[in-house]
Amino acid sequence: MKRKYTKEQLIFYFKKLAGQLNRIPTIEDLEKQKNFPSLTVYKERFGSWENVKKSFATKEMNKKFCKNCGKEILFEKQTKQFCSPKCDQAYLKKEKQKAIPPKQCSICKNPFYVYEVKNFKKRKICNKKECKEYFTISLSVKKINKLTKQHRQKLTTLKGNKCFYCDFDKILHLMTKNRHSEKKLVSMIKKKNFDFFLVCPNHKEMLMRKMI
Repeated sequence: MKRKYTKEQLIFYFKKLAGQLNRIPTIEDLEKQKNFPSLTVYKERFGSWENVKKSFATKEMNKKFCKNCGKEILFEKQTKQFCSPKCDQAYLKKEKQKAIPPKQCSICKNPFYVYEVKNFKKRKICNKKECKEYFTISLSVKKINKLTKQHRQKLTTLKGNKCFYCDFDKILHLMTKNRHSEKKLVSMIKKKNFDFFLVCPNHKEMLMRKMI
C-alpha cells in the first residue's frame, strides 16, 4: 500500500536530509535514502524538485564550514572543504597524528593524543592546567634542595589555598600523603611523581603525632 505524506512531513524530511548533508539535497541524494519519501511523491505534490528547493531551501542550508577550524567558507565553490591552505595542512597533520597511539602523561599518567597538545615541552604532558603547572614547577626545582616562596605560592594555589581538614587559609604547610616533610616533597617533585595536600599548623601537629 502506498504511504501518504502530509505537506508538513515532506518539509520535515527535506530539512532532515539537508541537515545530514549540510547542504541543499539533490535528486541523487534523495534516491539514495531509505525510509524517506520518494521523488515521485514530491513531484506529485509540488510539481518538480526545483519547486521543492525554491519553497523550502534556505541560505543556511547551503553554508559550508571549514573541517579544521569550523569557520564559514565564504566562496561559491562547493568542492572546497577548508577556508585556507593552512587549515588544509593542519587537518591533514591531525589525521596523521590520530594514527599514532596515545602517549602517557608523565604527571597524571592518563593517556593523551599528540594532536591534542600544542607542543608543550616536547609533548610529554597532557593538556590539563594542573599537569602543566606541576611540570613547570618540577623543571625549576631540579637544581635546588629547598622550595622558594614562588614555588610554595604555586603549589598552594593548585590546592585551593585552604587546609585540607578545616578550610583555614592563613598559615599553610605542604604535606605529602605519607605524612612526610617538605624535603621529601622536593625529592618527589624532582622525580615528577608527587601528590600533596595543605594543612594548617594545628592539623600538622596532629598528623605528626598520628592523631588523625
